[in-house]
Amino acid sequence: WCRLWIAKALGDDGSGSDESTAAAINWLVSSHVHIINMSLGSPSKMPQTAAAIGTAIAAGITVVCAAGNAGDTGRSWPASDARVVSVGATDVNQQAADFSEPSSVDFAAPGVKILSCYKGGQYAVLSGTSMAAPWLAGFIAIWFGDLMAAGMTLPNHDQVFERIAEWTEDIGTPGK
Repeated sequence: WCRLWIAKALGDDGSGSDESTAAAINWLVSSHVHIINMSLGSPSKMPQTAAAIGTAIAAGITVVCAAGNAGDTGRSWPASDARVVSVGATDVNQQAADFSEPSSVDFAAPGVKILSCYKGGQYAVLSGTSMAAPWLAGFIAIWFGDLMAAGMTLPNHDQVFERIAEWTEDIGTPGK
């Protein structure tokens, strides 16, 4: 089992600030979580958020980020930060989604036509890397739960990355 902590960094309109995002991450760090999943992006690095991500990683927290939905047009931050695990989207045929930013992707997961939670307690079928990143974060949570149940130490960022690379198949052009 696992416990979910929800930290809302963005407003109802989807916009937010460097300060609010950093505050949400820092609250999660102080809550002693093991994994942070972020589905947000900026065209440039946000200094307070970058510092908060550094604090999270130093605390042993695995940070998973949606890679962004702008295709080949650019890199989305924080997914492009080398310290995080960046997740792109695949379709039902295990092909990279055309909207998934290839330059920011470490791994990919289902992200096309995913039944998702939606406003007002509803559900909707959505597509995006924001649908894909929780698949990988959930996988890591199950793995961590098994490790904790066995009394084992949780892996650090590099070990998480290496193990996921061992457990996955490269479906596109070889390499990152």
